[in-house]
Amino acid sequence: MKTAEIFDIVTNIIVEKFNYVGRNEVELESDLTNDLGLDSLDLAEFTMKVESDFNIDLDKANPNELNNLRTVEDVVDLIYKMINQK
Repeated sequence: MKTAEIFDIVTNIIVEKFNYVGRNEVELESDLTNDLGLDSLDLAEFTMKVESDFNIDLDKANPNELNNLRTVEDVVDLIYKMINQK
């Protein structure tokens, strides 16, 4: 799966699950909390949805990578890395 496909799926999750209206405003550089307004509960739900949709277990990721997930690009890059490790 290419990063562009992952970005599209992640964007869909943000738009549909969190009713984020500005689909065209979701960019790789978008900060999950500051730009997209996800709070800690939203982030937990987002993580579960990402794990489900991509069939990955984020608990198996490097803890440093998980702690540094700030932007959409960070999420896309981590998903890409985890998918390709399988």
